Amino acid sequence: VVYITIYSIHTLDNKVLSYTQAQLRRLEELSMAKMVRKAYRAVYKKYKALAVTKSNNDAPQNDAELDALPESERAEWIASDDAEMDKVTNERHTFGEGVPINKVKRHIKLTFSRKVKRDGTKKSRICVQGFRLIQGLDYGDSYSPTIEWEAIRLIFAIGTSRRMRRHSCDFANAFCQTPMPEDQRFYVRMPKRYRTYDENGIELVFPLNMSLYGTVQAALLWYENISQWLIDYGFHRSDTNPCVFVHKSKNMILTLYVDDVGIWECDSNLYEKFKTDLKRDYAVEFKDKMDEYLGANVEGDEECAYVHIADYIDSMHEEFSGEIAKMNADPEYKCDIRVPASKHLNKILEDALFGEEDKTLSAEDTTLYRSVVGKLMHGMVKARVDIGLAVGLLARAQAKPTKALLHAALHAVKYLKATRRLGLKFDSKDFTVRGLFPAGSKLNSASDADWGVRHSTSGFISFLFGALVGWASKKQRSMALSSTEAEIFAASLAGVDLLYLIHLCEEIGYPMGMANLVVDNTGAKCILSNRTTSGHARHIERRYLHLREMRERKLVDIHFVPTDKNVADLLTKPLEPTRFEILRDSLLCEV
Repeated sequence: VVYITIYSIHTLDNKVLSYTQAQLRRLEELSMAKMVRKAYRAVYKKYKALAVTKSNNDAPQNDAELDALPESERAEWIASDDAEMDKVTNERHTFGEGVPINKVKRHIKLTFSRKVKRDGTKKSRICVQGFRLIQGLDYGDSYSPTIEWEAIRLIFAIGTSRRMRRHSCDFANAFCQTPMPEDQRFYVRMPKRYRTYDENGIELVFPLNMSLYGTVQAALLWYENISQWLIDYGFHRSDTNPCVFVHKSKNMILTLYVDDVGIWECDSNLYEKFKTDLKRDYAVEFKDKMDEYLGANVEGDEECAYVHIADYIDSMHEEFSGEIAKMNADPEYKCDIRVPASKHLNKILEDALFGEEDKTLSAEDTTLYRSVVGKLMHGMVKARVDIGLAVGLLARAQAKPTKALLHAALHAVKYLKATRRLGLKFDSKDFTVRGLFPAGSKLNSASDADWGVRHSTSGFISFLFGALVGWASKKQRSMALSSTEAEIFAASLAGVDLLYLIHLCEEIGYPMGMANLVVDNTGAKCILSNRTTSGHARHIERRYLHLREMRERKLVDIHFVPTDKNVADLLTKPLEPTRFEILRDSLLCEV
């Protein structure tokens, strides 16, 4: 088996033959079965490395692929590896004193993760093979919180209302700046080119003193490290959102997303001192003007900010341009480019979920569909509320997509490209939303529901100072027996979101008073506002009626609004282009 494999592969490259023969000589002492397995693996790795033609933007993922590169390109990657090892070893003292490998019961291998950055530079990162770590032995808890976009948008609204300046900072190799706890340290084995030996020729392994990328608990250790530093510096960590930090002076607010930090401040002296002190303890780079944050574009000044995702849309459209061209040539799904979803999308979704099995896509196209939906969802969460319904419907069929649904997802990409400069506006001056809410109110929400045959769709939109901060379009978990019940479910979802925003605003130092919630169903409004009508809602679970308690506590007031004014309508059902554009333009603006 071994020699047949070598012979069949010999025509590709003579290096394969010499490499494999050397492997065989080293394996002569082993049993035949183990020798066959190891020789085959060695040949196969070389074959994959040589057979795959790598483009200039690809990075070698292992030593076999690295060795298969042209000498000049290989030298560049080795230089990148050397720079990373020097930084980790000498600058941060990541490793302790070496110990002979035969005196250690267990060790974990280190490897390089390589990528080509946007500017074309080659970046190597030393990583632990985290899949070899054992919970309870090498680490305990591993969950680390990260801030969500709703909290970021809320702070944009508060920041512009106070005319706070916006900055950002990024920590270099943040995980590697975190000490490993004594009870979680383990031994690591260096990559091949960086192994060292003692005077007896025995390889050395090293205790891991600082965290590295790949360790399962790395993100949590980093979060605990930086959050403790901020607390000691005088910041208060929000209990509602543990990634929001407010300085005791109320003049600086931070948002933490792993190693990316957004900064809002209205005290330049405090900001400059904070920069100096943080740089003293960490390797960090500051951007004194926030023009991009977590992949979203940020424009404007401290009095008026705009957030959009034009660059993200351009890259997404370019990635799927080939599939979009095929769709244009033979469209299975037809829709006006002015809207992200046609009124037939619900019917197409029903056919996919409950129709013929043979209409489903191939495995390759199913992967493509999930990739498109995932990227659409990422854009929707950041700044594009107008595709919320389309993404919510498309996401329901990821297990059984059809060609029509794939084309519907690609159409949503086309719609985003046609409206790439639409974004959110945050203004220092309060502004109303189509006259929906009482004058002078600060925190408001609108909810709506589409009463479906099976599970209805809930939608809500939340505003702070007139700026859009939160939204959702979700399938209801329970089956509604009436349109009133469906509206109560949707209002309940909006009430939970309002409660979160109320508490977060209070912790930041901006109590909002009573919030307003508008619904377009008089029955739902009466049931939620008046306990004497409970006889009409005996079958509705109590958890959906918690808005009554919120109203009695004077946290939320509930109002009725005509359907034609309810902006949440675009999150519950596909609309005609004219009405869709009217509602969309109430929420987003051309940047």
